[in-house]
Amino acid sequence: MKIGLDIDGVLADFGTHFLDYLNIEDKSPAKEWDDDRFVSNFHRIMDDENFWLTIPRLIEPYSLKFKPVIYVTARSIPSEITKKWLLNNGFPDVPLISVGYNENKIDSLKDTIDVFIDDAVHNFEELNNAGIECLLMTRSHNLDYDAGDK
Repeated sequence: MKIGLDIDGVLADFGTHFLDYLNIEDKSPAKEWDDDRFVSNFHRIMDDENFWLTIPRLIEPYSLKFKPVIYVTARSIPSEITKKWLLNNGFPDVPLISVGYNENKIDSLKDTIDVFIDDAVHNFEELNNAGIECLLMTRSHNLDYDAGDK
């Protein structure tokens, strides 16, 4: 089975790191990706390579029971930084596609994978509606969403 992975919220603990790194007082878990704490402060880390390279892993690479065939992310930073994070953290060296913020992942994944794992509800819905099976990784910002058996 060919499996693709999102990065932030699936492999990388972006949300917690963001709040800690910027010393944001309210450390409560985000209920949505467009949480004002992120929107209002994203410019502060956008070009900060150290921020991106020091994001903690959410999962250990050895815990994956499969080798992904592709990573697809909405990060709007140079792909080289994301690739460096993946390799530094022991994840398999497979192709990486950065679609950019608020862009869809459909074209990048069609005919490439059997299953994609993401944490964003809008990606989950778009991919499944396009006939690309997507599983929703449970995170604080999607707890209220009923993904059924996915």
